[in-house]
Amino acid sequence: MKNLQNPLPFSLVICDFPYDFNLPMSADDTQPFPEDDIVLVLQNVKEVCTGPLWTVAGFCSVDMLSYIRNAFARVCNAGQEVVTWCKPNVMNTGGPRLVSTTEFFVIGYYSVTGSWEATHYNFASTDPRHNYRLFDAVMKKYNHPLDLAVLCPYQKPVTLYAWLVDKFSPPGSYVIDGFSGSGTGAIACVLRNRNCLVVEKNSRCAVGIRARILNDIGLTIDRECRRKEAKEADKYYKCAFVAEEEATGTDARPTNEELEVICLAKTTAASQAAGTAATGTAAAATNVGVVAEGAAAAVTAAAVTITAAAATTGPATAPATARASAAQRRQGSCIEPGASQDSSVGTTTRGARKRKQAAVAKEVNSPRAKTHVIALISRATSGALTRDAGGSGN
Repeated sequence: MKNLQNPLPFSLVICDFPYDFNLPMSADDTQPFPEDDIVLVLQNVKEVCTGPLWTVAGFCSVDMLSYIRNAFARVCNAGQEVVTWCKPNVMNTGGPRLVSTTEFFVIGYYSVTGSWEATHYNFASTDPRHNYRLFDAVMKKYNHPLDLAVLCPYQKPVTLYAWLVDKFSPPGSYVIDGFSGSGTGAIACVLRNRNCLVVEKNSRCAVGIRARILNDIGLTIDRECRRKEAKEADKYYKCAFVAEEEATGTDARPTNEELEVICLAKTTAASQAAGTAATGTAAAATNVGVVAEGAAAAVTAAAVTITAAAATTGPATAPATARASAAQRRQGSCIEPGASQDSSVGTTTRGARKRKQAAVAKEVNSPRAKTHVIALISRATSGALTRDAGGSGN
């Protein structure tokens, strides 16, 4: 980081220090990162950061926790905190030993005043501030595009890095992703609208990080670049107007005649759009009319069918036939219910249907049913009259 020519106001530094686990495809992980080297890293951050305060988060194993805290205490003059990261998706391997599902990271605070500041945090009033966080571990690591092997076995979840970026740096600020490994910090920063400096000395990891960024967030980066270019273009044109006004002594803004031409063009475009919309509405209304005519024809055909059925079976079964037809229309089928496919019970099924139709006809023609229907018709008529009266009043 000493090679950084222009110091920047970094607000957050995330470091994933080597653990001495020496997992397959890991780089420079044959021994724990010494305490003096951690102090040197923090001193470099202090030199390249121009802001009055910054925060550093260092991931470590439980064996490294004590001297990581000692190193932070030598540089981070505004205090430190320890956060436990729990991985609830880690499964039991079936062995006799307990499965480790926790990891730690130390958060150190630096300030030119030597005291902790409220601006070190970016928490909302309703955000939980527990030092115990739940984030699923990455079970399927990113593979290097050249050798198709795991890019970094210590890959952290984007959600964890996004939480750190959200809560310990303001929007639009600068973040350092130290000991990057797989580039998770860069992806989290782009997704959270932060600028990121990726620090990684292993050439294989550097190539893999570049490929992962282009694969995961390439479209997001292109969109932001176009937005920035458009903003710069607007700024250039504004400066050009100001320069023209100063050179000619005139107002470079549009004249009243030009504004009238612009308004006329806008009005013409709006009227054309309204005419297109009206044409579409008329076509839709025509289609609705055709559908309505088809529905009326279908209702007429249904009424003719019911009348023919009533003439064939007699007045006693006509209401039952109408009721069965209405039920079939509600079910979306015009096929009459046939007899049972089992020939041994077919006669019984047809006899039961006839008895049911006779019972329904008897019920419909009973005096109680007629009285009930008359009452319903009277109630509906009175409601319609009431609505008509209310409508005429408005």
